[in-house]
Amino acid sequence: METKKQFGRRIAQLRKYKSLSQEKLAEMCDINVNSLSYIETGKSFPSYETLEKLAKVLDVAPKEMFNFSEAVKNEDLLKLINKKIQIVKNDNEKLKQIYAYLDSVI
Repeated sequence: METKKQFGRRIAQLRKYKSLSQEKLAEMCDINVNSLSYIETGKSFPSYETLEKLAKVLDVAPKEMFNFSEAVKNEDLLKLINKKIQIVKNDNEKLKQIYAYLDSVI
């Protein structure tokens, strides 16, 4: 896979870890949301200034944005899953769907 696509996937991954939408991350980095979308899809590569802004907002060392093989820790995955469940905790139908999916894969 080409570097731009790997980089884009990594930025999207880091953004999701921070529970940020593309719109919010773009706003925080003072870039256009379309520019961020192009970065995340590997259609373009950010300028040096944008790289610095992304690292700062995502709270990672710049080299971490290029760590394409980083495994997600179980505890981090559990936190992310719990955040999603909290969003739908009062929606009985969605909880049933989530349970049915989990039951089918576990």
